[in-house]
Amino acid sequence: RLLPRYFKLYYEGNEVTDSFYHLDDPKEFTASTESHNYLCLYSARARIVSVFQNVQVYITGSLRVTFTNDLKIVTWEFDAHKHEEYYARTFIDNAAAAFTRTINQHPPSSSSA
Repeated sequence: RLLPRYFKLYYEGNEVTDSFYHLDDPKEFTASTESHNYLCLYSARARIVSVFQNVQVYITGSLRVTFTNDLKIVTWEFDAHKHEEYYARTFIDNAAAAFTRTINQHPPSSSSA
């Protein structure tokens, strides 16, 4: 269920305007089985940044990717430790202004005891 949502969000929905990865101290190593050799990439501190129209989402965790010799992805593992959301100031200002207008148009009624 996760892959269809990921595909829709990133490729069909036009909601993500940019996406990039930061890897702190990445490590490369090779792994072998009886019939295959693999190239592995690991970073204990990785960050995925997804940029939307009014928000940026930073997901921090560890990343491990395994490739075949011709660099096709075999596995992609991201273990998320935390995430943070940053909203554009104009988005917050517009939301606050809309909230203020709503409150002013519909003031709370006072009830007598």
